[in-house]
Amino acid sequence: MSIILPSYQYRWIYLGKIKVKGLKTNEKNKPVLNLELKKIKSISLKNMFDDETLALKNVVTLFPVSPDGSYAVRISENVLNKINTTSSIDPKSINVLYLDLINHEDPTKFENQLIIVSASKKLDSIFVTTLNFDSTKPRAWVIFYFNRETLRSILRDELKEKDIDVDDINYIDLEYGSETYNLHGEFYLASDAQFFPKSFMKRISEEDEKQIYSQSFNIYDLSVTTSSLTIDEIHVGGSLYIKPRSGKIPYQYPFVIPFTYSKGSTIYPNDLYLNTFSLNIKVKVKLDKINDFIKNFIQYVKRSDHLLQSIQKVAMSKVFVEGIKECKIAEYEDIIRVERNTHFLSDRSKFTSIVFGHLIEIYKKFVSEGDKIKNIVDNLDVDKLVEKLTEIIVESEKKINYNNLRTSKCMDELKQRIVVSILELSLHGISHLIKKALISKLSLNPGDLGEYIIIRSPSILIKNLQILDGFYFYDTLTDNEIQGEVKIFVKRSYSYDTFNFFGSKDYNDVIDSIKNIIYIKNQDFRCDYNWAHEKLQLNRTYQILQNDSRTVNNVKLSDCITQLDGYIKGVVGSRVFYPPRSMFRYLYLKKFYVENQIEKCNDNLDQNRIDAIYKELKRPLQYIWPRYVHQCFDGCYSCVMLQKRECELIEVQQEYRISKAGALFLLQI
Repeated sequence: MSIILPSYQYRWIYLGKIKVKGLKTNEKNKPVLNLELKKIKSISLKNMFDDETLALKNVVTLFPVSPDGSYAVRISENVLNKINTTSSIDPKSINVLYLDLINHEDPTKFENQLIIVSASKKLDSIFVTTLNFDSTKPRAWVIFYFNRETLRSILRDELKEKDIDVDDINYIDLEYGSETYNLHGEFYLASDAQFFPKSFMKRISEEDEKQIYSQSFNIYDLSVTTSSLTIDEIHVGGSLYIKPRSGKIPYQYPFVIPFTYSKGSTIYPNDLYLNTFSLNIKVKVKLDKINDFIKNFIQYVKRSDHLLQSIQKVAMSKVFVEGIKECKIAEYEDIIRVERNTHFLSDRSKFTSIVFGHLIEIYKKFVSEGDKIKNIVDNLDVDKLVEKLTEIIVESEKKINYNNLRTSKCMDELKQRIVVSILELSLHGISHLIKKALISKLSLNPGDLGEYIIIRSPSILIKNLQILDGFYFYDTLTDNEIQGEVKIFVKRSYSYDTFNFFGSKDYNDVIDSIKNIIYIKNQDFRCDYNWAHEKLQLNRTYQILQNDSRTVNNVKLSDCITQLDGYIKGVVGSRVFYPPRSMFRYLYLKKFYVENQIEKCNDNLDQNRIDAIYKELKRPLQYIWPRYVHQCFDGCYSCVMLQKRECELIEVQQEYRISKAGALFLLQI
């Protein structure tokens, strides 16, 4: 296993020891692991190749370092094993390498990070923290790679006494320097973690713009151009995405550089594309057409239930959520924010990661409020839609200042923000559809195409926002309109000369390819057809399961399967809005929920018998719930979503940052 580290502007990596001081109990009567981190030696990255420190000279080539020593990307286990054999250790301590990214002058800073890697033969586990939101206490994002058997061995007696395992520990008190960091988090398997790299697009120049298509649709204008683009793709680390198989809620951990243009002397890994071919889609919406634009969008998404889910995405968008705060409709702490800012590129430039608990909360509210929202949609009532989406995003209706919400000033601003949100979602969808079409037309690989989305609007809508996640860019526009543009560019220098033949006929070919992706005959959605076919197959399997005569602990499995089917049908089967499949099991199929249904089959079961039945039901469950949850959540891998590394965002984030409905609405296909 190789250990991913953030690409970061640090100059030192430290050799240290973690002393396991034992278990204690906190005020919530929960077990707390007490650790002490001590520095033994500082290792300069810049001089590492010539350094005899800890006899690492022969293995340091396995530890990539930038030319100026400012970042390291991954550590091989060979390095860790070498450290383990060259440093003495007592039975209660663990040798570690660690990165200290903490501002020790202000230990309460939001950006503080500690990345700790134990020097073990097999690093099979990760502990990651959620942030301590008490701004008066020392706080840090901490990620700790370790071997759980090592911890179990050190804590054997105390774990046995408390009748718990290492996995049951959610609290760590980490003593480091003069501070104690009270950490709350989760233990995960290292095999459940994936690294998603992040990039920062810096447009340098653009020329030779040529228009190949233009159309006015009354409520908005659409134009398509080609151009020669010079762009710098700056690699700024990424995020560690942990998607556990155990049923724990997923976690996204940020590894992002606070990048600014001012640090001209700092070397960052980058790819510079000179005079590359770019296909540009531009949309303009006049401010006096805002109401009509939203109405037409709502009318369009009513074509299919899976398109209707786009309304969930509009509500969760950063620009709409910020509007609730800016209009003083609700206090900051009362707004449910699906994304958190992990690091600032500058004052108005942000990378984000998901707050999965909040994401689940929003999905649940849409499921429960679905009928009311559908009624508003059917009546094309934009004002009521704005009000209902606000109620979804704020924790409680009691926390909403309806006097402010219902003023024409706030209502107009929130409508404009909804338009910005629709453009963000739609242009991202257009980008992915065009990427899929261009790959075959221009004989490109999926990784050969990049995307760059620009939103231009009145400054009030993008206050405190300039760049989002490296490829959404926001600019102030003084004209009486909102503009959106996506640039799909080839990641090959001088590719403009190769592809500048691209004209209106080629664009029409791309649109035809997109139609083939989206539709089957008679303009039926391919995703609807796919789900109908899937349900047909799953229903056959379900009938077989219902006729299964097997029993476990005198309980018929078919009875439990019928019970679970009724439970799932009750929570989502007839609902207008539903969560994406990627999040469904975290909402409704946690072990606790399934066990409740098992007990309804036989209320005389002890926990061991319930566990045995649960184990037998885990496989059949996968044939039950997909019959009630559409495989497309206004976007899936069959239409607008791209595979890992073809889009900057992790799967779950990509799902609510993209819209098939919006893409088709803008393209009018």
